[in-house]
Amino acid sequence: MCSYGSERAKTLVIVFACSIFLSAASGCAGRAKVEREARARVHRATGEALISKGQLDAALAEFELARRDTPDDYAIYFGRGISLQGLGRMQEAITSYQKSLELNPKQPLVYNSLAAAYLKIGQWEDVLVNAKLALEDTEFEYPSAAQYNMGMAHLGRGDLDSAEQAFKLALETFPKFDRAHFQLGMLQERRGTAEVAAKHFEEAIKANKGYVEAYYHLGVAYMKLGVKDLAHMSFRRVTELIPAGTPAEPGQLRADAAKMLAVLEK
Repeated sequence: MCSYGSERAKTLVIVFACSIFLSAASGCAGRAKVEREARARVHRATGEALISKGQLDAALAEFELARRDTPDDYAIYFGRGISLQGLGRMQEAITSYQKSLELNPKQPLVYNSLAAAYLKIGQWEDVLVNAKLALEDTEFEYPSAAQYNMGMAHLGRGDLDSAEQAFKLALETFPKFDRAHFQLGMLQERRGTAEVAAKHFEEAIKANKGYVEAYYHLGVAYMKLGVKDLAHMSFRRVTELIPAGTPAEPGQLRADAAKMLAVLEK
């Protein structure tokens, strides 16, 4: 028969052994978590670097690996969304951006990226909602981008006055925003005010010397104004910037510019 003291001693030994086992198990779990997080950081950084190089399929693969290790990292879903958007997979990009915002709502850049994705699929109201959310954050570094997205959404809705206001606001924070100048030029072209349109196309070209669409529409504006020599220079620049034989939309623009040159040279 065991004494009370010996039974108590046995109990203490068992408790001590269990505590050692649990501590070891906890330590292993802790190390495994640290290792997963370290791996995820490497995959995420690699994915971000691949995005900057335009290697979007490879970048997406890295973000998927990172997501496997740390599924609650909002930054991974942002990078994943950028990759998907660049690959033209808009609905998947939207879902990824939404997940990032679910994990961390204080991300104006993600709201604006979401607005840009909605813009691609013509969901104008969603563009406006998310661009506005981006602009509500006073620390957002790219308000001109959100204003531009709002302007494009207003254009999609047929509200030219609101679009013009948004593009002008974009230029207040980024005066050399080539695309905002171009869209203002296009608005004036639609309204038949060729002189004002030409000024905006000129500003777009000052900011981006390779802006072929701006050169083309500047040529159109100059033709309407009767300034044929400048129109000729603008259309000629389009044909210089776009190599002969270029397919799809750029190739069509070059062909249109060549036709205009032929008219001017008659």
